[in-house]
Amino acid sequence: MIGRPETKEKRHQYLLKELANSRFKKLSPINTVCWGIALLLYAPIGFCLFGLRTITLILYLFLCYTILPKKWRSKLAIEFLLPVLGLKNQIKQIENLSNTIKDKPFIMVCNHISYYDSMIIKSVYNNIGVKKFSLIAATLLGGKLQFKLLEQIDFIERLIFTKGTQANKNEKEKTRSEIINLLNHKNNPEWLPILVFPEGQVHSGKFLLRYEKFCFGLNVPILPVAARLNNPWPVNLWRIQEYPIVSTFWFLFLPWVEWDFTILSLQNIKANETASMFAQRIQGLTASELKIDSSDFTLYDFSELL
Repeated sequence: MIGRPETKEKRHQYLLKELANSRFKKLSPINTVCWGIALLLYAPIGFCLFGLRTITLILYLFLCYTILPKKWRSKLAIEFLLPVLGLKNQIKQIENLSNTIKDKPFIMVCNHISYYDSMIIKSVYNNIGVKKFSLIAATLLGGKLQFKLLEQIDFIERLIFTKGTQANKNEKEKTRSEIINLLNHKNNPEWLPILVFPEGQVHSGKFLLRYEKFCFGLNVPILPVAARLNNPWPVNLWRIQEYPIVSTFWFLFLPWVEWDFTILSLQNIKANETASMFAQRIQGLTASELKIDSSDFTLYDFSELL
């Protein structure tokens, strides 16, 4: 566990040192030359891909907001749009989700590695026949537009925003009431899975941010998901203090990028275990699967930098 320095200055210093990665990965001199030449040769293809994919994405969104029936929107995105955009995924231990979906309610929690995780996770649910899900987003750093967009294209059925531990008492009660209302639909045949990104902020994945505890004290099972990007290209897709549109350019410029999801076993809170302890345990299980460290840094530490 990476500790969180007490002073803001030390926190900023540590985060900038660990996360201030360059655009390109550090390689040996010979590999740098080889990849440099390859990138120059690939650039015309990459710019063509970026242009075609951008046009395709704009056309798809235009159709969603005009004439495309709602029932076709997510199906078209999964089967056509994501492959065209070069956004792939592979899923390990999907049986853990298939078995859990029968024993509702539960909350799926996943670490946050890109601005497109919600869209890609939709394809995970799609593999077991689930058409939509409910999303609880812990964020202070914007992001509402992308989630509202996912609602529009019929990926998300219900959306709840929370400030996590930074919320005041009334906001916490409101969030808790909204989540419990979702969980109380467990006997409804149209009940939808609930997805949470408890870190609340996209980052480089060098370590996990602290899992916000708001969803861990509801006395419902938690299904952890460990996500990583399989990025064979010598390009870092996320950089601190960078606008999401820049990251989007590289996702659409590169031939493809693949998400690797490992669905861990269902976890229940233990006797005498607090919500904070349960959240920390789930964070530790996820970090162990990803072979990285967990940390006590929060999304609010990031907000001070961004």
